[in-house]
Amino acid sequence: MTLRVYGGDAEEVLAVPSTGVRLGELYVTRLPRGCVLLKVIGYEYVSSVHEQFLAEMSKEDLRATPFRLSYSGSPTTLVARLKPLVQWEGGRMHPVRECLAIGTELVSPSTSDLEFISKKEGIDFGNIRSGYQVLPIHLKLDPEKVISGHVLIAATTGRGKSNLLKTLLWSLMNFPAVGVVVMDPHREYFEILSRHPNSSSMLVSFSPKPSPGEGKLVISTELIRPNHLSGVINLTEAQEREADLLYRQPNSAGEDAEASAETVISRGYGKKWIEALVSGEATEALGKEDSPAAISRYTLSRKLSRVLSLDQGSSEGYGVFRIPSSTSRGDLTGEHFMRLVLEAVGEKKIVVIDTSTLSEEAELLIGNMVSTSLLYERMSKKQRGEKLTPAAVVLEEAPRVLSYDSAPNAYMRIAREGRKFSVGLIAVTQIISVIPEDILANLNTKVYLGMASGKERRAAVDNALSDMSSEDEELVRLDAGEAIVTSSVLGFAVPVKVQLVDELMAAGSKENIRALFPGERLPE
Repeated sequence: MTLRVYGGDAEEVLAVPSTGVRLGELYVTRLPRGCVLLKVIGYEYVSSVHEQFLAEMSKEDLRATPFRLSYSGSPTTLVARLKPLVQWEGGRMHPVRECLAIGTELVSPSTSDLEFISKKEGIDFGNIRSGYQVLPIHLKLDPEKVISGHVLIAATTGRGKSNLLKTLLWSLMNFPAVGVVVMDPHREYFEILSRHPNSSSMLVSFSPKPSPGEGKLVISTELIRPNHLSGVINLTEAQEREADLLYRQPNSAGEDAEASAETVISRGYGKKWIEALVSGEATEALGKEDSPAAISRYTLSRKLSRVLSLDQGSSEGYGVFRIPSSTSRGDLTGEHFMRLVLEAVGEKKIVVIDTSTLSEEAELLIGNMVSTSLLYERMSKKQRGEKLTPAAVVLEEAPRVLSYDSAPNAYMRIAREGRKFSVGLIAVTQIISVIPEDILANLNTKVYLGMASGKERRAAVDNALSDMSSEDEELVRLDAGEAIVTSSVLGFAVPVKVQLVDELMAAGSKENIRALFPGERLPE
């Protein structure tokens, strides 16, 4: 398949194909020391005959045979519009400044023409795609640069967001590069990743009802801080104030003995603040049940009990939060949960937390707790001059906590400043337009699958890392599993076909049950 250039400008190249063309197809023109890569962004028909006469000719043609669309010999010609993507020359990749001469031949790229795009080893986004044709070369990028710079995966429902995330996690398990924490609300990530050949050394999983090889998901209420509730539970200013007061360090015994009314109100319980609140001790200490502070504490206690499921029987495996003093002897208290997660992430493992039996608020709370602890740990290490291993947290349905109306939370902070502490965010969403632009600007790799909404396509184009002003039509026509990757690592938008995770499992998986006693840490 070849095309001949006959016109255009700095933004578009016009060329006539020898046969038909498809939207999104890639073409190259080879230079002495490299090549120029172009992509079909549109096509049209031009003719030396007026359109009215063409319509009449078509209508009166009894044989109903179509016009032969070719460079010459026909009154109608098919013209392809191509966008110059990148120029590779002298071992360097840079924007296209080359002026293509009239008559320049454009040809379909070979594998050697595209080798400069991908690394030999890295996080795998799938096969590079030319229109519908899947090319035998994978788009692999530096995982540390990609993950620490944050990733956005956006698409309409059913276009392959979950499959893409699974394949990315699968490829990260091929070699230790980045530690990732992912919530598993549908119990699908563990089922897939546990079949990876490296699952025994690269996968850590926690579940309320653990399978062989998983740790039991139990979290102590003493690990919860008031700032973990931000963006998860809707609290009034008075309730936020009471939570902060309760979390203060406990007063000394001497101060308690001669406590004034003001001292009683401001008395703190430290890490036992939730236990004191839920048990009623913190409210009873105020003396007056109808005081504004008592009402705020009672309401806060009711909200926390609901989110933490503290009134649910633990034997049902519903609630995962535990008050240490109420835990039976021999049962897990969950006090080591955060340490186990941080250690696994520090060892560049994939950590899966099963939240399939939890409420949405409980899932967000656990995610906020882990994200906050991960960020603070990295901040502390950087202050001490220690080396930081790259890490990331996965956030599905991102607008829940990354919208204009969201209260400040750990995910927002990671998106804005996590990069300097080697903490990345992998955000998955159907809706881009509700995410603040300053957050979108910090997501330095964006993967767009099919989008039906014009509003979302415009948001995708406006926030891409490279010029995608001509790709609106391609975005709406992307089939399931087809995507466009735009990244600061690449410098231009690359069309890909994401491999099905089922194919990856069939090609390289094996049963690999890890030797872990449910509830305790993995062996070193």
